[in-house]
Amino acid sequence: AAMGQLRAVLTECLLEGHGVSDSLARLDRFVARVPSATATTVCLAVLDPDTGRVVYACSGHPPPLLITAGGRAGYLQVRQGAPLGTAGGPPPEQVAWLKSGDVLLVYTDGLIESPGRSLPAGLDELRAHAAQALFHGSGRAPNAAAVERVCRLSLERMTRDGYDDDVSLIAAQLISPIPPAFEARLSASPEILAGLRRDLGSWLGETGASDEDIWRVQL
Repeated sequence: AAMGQLRAVLTECLLEGHGVSDSLARLDRFVARVPSATATTVCLAVLDPDTGRVVYACSGHPPPLLITAGGRAGYLQVRQGAPLGTAGGPPPEQVAWLKSGDVLLVYTDGLIESPGRSLPAGLDELRAHAAQALFHGSGRAPNAAAVERVCRLSLERMTRDGYDDDVSLIAAQLISPIPPAFEARLSASPEILAGLRRDLGSWLGETGASDEDIWRVQL
């Protein structure tokens, strides 16, 4: 419930045009009035898909992982801020750049921390698994979108011995060129559905959507 409140507040800050650091500062002030959210950690990243520019900052949270299209992976440098509601100042904004095919991965610390694994070891393992997932693909899901493959395989391999905390991953891949928006103005008759599904499927394929995602959107 607390995280739902924080996401809503943070989304509103971004929609109003506030920058990354300012949004986290506003969120920190909000947390001061929400005791259940004290010491929440946050990683906030804003990606411009037209340029590949990523503006990001971390409040006590593990750094984003960048996997290049060639399969090399490394964590973005962060100047850490304090967890929310702990009287620390907001972290400074930092900038990174994605090239075509690069994947940016953010995750909860439950993915890399476990009783039998140190934090540095967890970070090293995630970097290796994510790079392998993007570069080598998966025989089990050869048609899966890259972001889906990276998240699924990283999750499977990092949690194969179990986990004790919540685990979430979000990945974004920069594709170039960005396909133009799909627009269709058609008569309201059943006969047009087959052609519409075909055209929509072709467009979704250009965006890198997986076969499963294409089927769901068409449906």
